[in-house]
Amino acid sequence: MRKTMFSIACGAMIAPAILAAQDADKKVAGGGGLAPGWQMRIDPRAGGATQPKFVVMGTGLHATSGSRAIYWRPSDVGTGNYKVEATVTLMKRPAHAEAYGLVVAGKDLTTDKQNYLYFTLGGNGTYLIKHRAGDDDSLIHTIANWTPSDAIAKPDATGKSTDKLEVIVGPQKIQYLINGKEVHSLDRAKTVGPGAMLTSTDGIAGIRVSHNLDVHIEGFEVQKA
Repeated sequence: MRKTMFSIACGAMIAPAILAAQDADKKVAGGGGLAPGWQMRIDPRAGGATQPKFVVMGTGLHATSGSRAIYWRPSDVGTGNYKVEATVTLMKRPAHAEAYGLVVAGKDLTTDKQNYLYFTLGGNGTYLIKHRAGDDDSLIHTIANWTPSDAIAKPDATGKSTDKLEVIVGPQKIQYLINGKEVHSLDRAKTVGPGAMLTSTDGIAGIRVSHNLDVHIEGFEVQKA
């Protein structure tokens, strides 16, 4: 019995390392390319970064990664009551859940005090909402962890799927919508203020794409709600 338990324990320790090796950041042709006016921040990761690509394509934007990163324009700022939206198309199914979607309430995005909320899909019928409050991954707070929703579009035979994401910062609530359906909300009064998660919901809006993904973005916009 003791030998069996030891084997299980060893397996539990080895498995994540094997998965990490199999799922290393892929090299991207044209990596480092960036759409005019946009900025990029790659998440810290052991072993260094593999430059993603974020470029204008047709009437939208296209992200190919590479390391996981956020993308933003300093002029895309939401204040007061506002809405951030975009229609995102995952071009092919990922090997496992990988986040892609919206960033809101961004502050200090170029410093080690980076702070923002993100609302993302996983490519497997789930969504993820988190709050990042610094460089270290230990400073990420999970609000909704890979939660299934029938609001998310089903992928076609090639693994391609398209969804509209919206974050509405209203007087009472912060609402998260997928294809027009609210899937989660936060009480704004409890989310903002001394000792709360955010000092303010005002901030930069942008896009987040995790590693080894191919995502097209249309209709990214910040507007008054």
